[in-house]
Amino acid sequence: MLNKIFPIFVSCIITFSHLLSNDVLMDQGIKHVVVVMLENRSFDNVLAWLYEHDAPHYFLPENTDPQFKGLSEDTLDLYTNDLKNANGDIVFSSPPIKGVPSVINSSSLNSPQFNPNEPFPNVTNQIFGFDGSTSPKMLGFLQDYASLWKEQDWLKEKKTICSVMETYTENEMPVLYGLAKHYAVSDEWFSSVPTQTNPNRAFFMCGTSNGQTINGNLGLSIFHSDTLWNRIVEESPDTTWNIFWQSEMLQGIIEKPASGSHTFMSLELIPDFGSHFLKMDKFHELARDGQLPAVSFLEPQWTLSENMSPTNPPLFNIDDLIFGLQGNDLHPPGDIRSGENFLANIYTSLIANPEAWNQTLFVVTFDEHGGLFDHVPPPAATSPDNECQEGFKFDRFGVRVPTIFISPKINRRTVIRSNTKVPFDHTSFMATVFKWLHIDKKRWNMGNRTRKAPTFESVITLEEPRSDTAIIPDNINLAQVSPENVVYMGESFYLKDKDGAYILQSKEDQIPNVGQGEKAILRFANGSGKITHGSFVLIKVPELADNKNILGAHSYKHNCYFTGNEHNSTQWWTIKSVDHPYVGYEIQYGEKIFLENHVYTDIVNYAPARLAKKQGWLNDYLSTKSVIQNGNDDDYWILEKPVEDNLVTKELLNISTYSMSKFSVTNNPFFRIVSGQACS
Repeated sequence: MLNKIFPIFVSCIITFSHLLSNDVLMDQGIKHVVVVMLENRSFDNVLAWLYEHDAPHYFLPENTDPQFKGLSEDTLDLYTNDLKNANGDIVFSSPPIKGVPSVINSSSLNSPQFNPNEPFPNVTNQIFGFDGSTSPKMLGFLQDYASLWKEQDWLKEKKTICSVMETYTENEMPVLYGLAKHYAVSDEWFSSVPTQTNPNRAFFMCGTSNGQTINGNLGLSIFHSDTLWNRIVEESPDTTWNIFWQSEMLQGIIEKPASGSHTFMSLELIPDFGSHFLKMDKFHELARDGQLPAVSFLEPQWTLSENMSPTNPPLFNIDDLIFGLQGNDLHPPGDIRSGENFLANIYTSLIANPEAWNQTLFVVTFDEHGGLFDHVPPPAATSPDNECQEGFKFDRFGVRVPTIFISPKINRRTVIRSNTKVPFDHTSFMATVFKWLHIDKKRWNMGNRTRKAPTFESVITLEEPRSDTAIIPDNINLAQVSPENVVYMGESFYLKDKDGAYILQSKEDQIPNVGQGEKAILRFANGSGKITHGSFVLIKVPELADNKNILGAHSYKHNCYFTGNEHNSTQWWTIKSVDHPYVGYEIQYGEKIFLENHVYTDIVNYAPARLAKKQGWLNDYLSTKSVIQNGNDDDYWILEKPVEDNLVTKELLNISTYSMSKFSVTNNPFFRIVSGQACS
């Protein structure tokens, strides 16, 4: 008997010690938690093929099923969805589709081109089908999506209708795939409610949606429950936190962030709560300077368009014209390249300050599946309270969504799941943060779902941080980067195009010319640290007045101009290496780069647009060209270092767009000369 009991006893001790160790590692090793909640993608839609050709190295907990819950080509037929007409006859069927063939001949990378159905009744049909079944077979996606078209048009629109079954591969989404494989991913994280955006975001913030199962009018909703932030202020008042945002909830109509007090009323109970809301460029500055708060929540730029199909232009539909807005939130039908750039921006700003990065956990999740196919049935859930709508008791989860955990203290190629019978959902974030902040569980008071939610602190498994921040595929071997040739924030440089023409010095309120003449001395601004592939930068000309020295692009007109810092996306650029397109790769002088901005290049097309030279009647000048236009691969620039280093001046030090107080010369080894003396 003792021989049987002793191994079990030892196993329990080892398991307990492992969990305790992870608790300690999260508690002592993480000082900054950053989370971004993106929009409307199921797990299979964007990460189904993550481990198609290999396997994860680590599964957490260790006793979980060591099989990644993605898709494989030999089992796709198991998940075939049928489309039936009114007589019950099958019109056509579709299994899950590897890749995005519906947009293979399109200049946009935006499958599906019509936004799928998201409300509660539609999601119920997607999960259970249309035959009254109570078994979640996940076979109703095709039928539900087809309801957007008239039955007589189904065969004509077959390719478009089947796009709801399409699944992106690493070729189309290298940033999301790269981060998930380089760090950790959960393949068992479910949206909290089988419905659309607002109720799911409410569960993330409040642990309940106050019984709401659909968005309010114009996509607006009001929730009265306390939020995560209310509880932090009450129970951990020394904890710093901020919500960073980009665009208004409804641009030009409601000029506030979606997570503000007009949505979550209890925020008004927090003294001076408005001071916790900052624009996105401030996040990048604070991240690069190592001064982020303990908890950061990031709002993307919202996609409001419903239809981006070139065969059915939005201008022919009044609803699409009104909501002809796209963002970087990865919400269909927006171009996913904007969302990929957004993720790269966040990651590269975080890794720019090694000391702070070594104490950071970055979480990427999605609010809901957005009507897109997933093959894993959602399990039963705990009701958060007694509030309900449409007879739904909130006793089952929504469809599975991707959630990625990113930190130098996470092992590469990790898959994490709950260590209880309850899977992760959005309330797991709140529960983990409360636990990390040592808030007594008896004082959480955020509903039954949050109280029972599993936590993910076990994802932190390393005492010593990793240093491999660049996301480079295993089969790529790069030459060693020369440290003295790496570009840092605040250094001077020139930009010349493929023809040897330079961006020229210009006067205020003039469109910069491109050609031969007095070269414009440019600097990347907004924080400190190295410039890497994917970095978020402002482009600054210090010779111009402070209120006219930031390069921006004009929406619709395409032309570039210098103005003051307007804290909006027309002035925000993503820098990319042409020859080394790997997130986190250190940009060097002499390298060819793309500079991508995010502007509306026409009335409804919001996609990355590259800084480009445009021919004029008298002079060539700076403009932008959308990545969906032909010939944009030639719109690269070469980073040229001035022959002589300039003396460090107050202007050079003032690379922060907010203040100089956070800048430290000691953090920036690129300064070669200070008052004529060598800088160590």
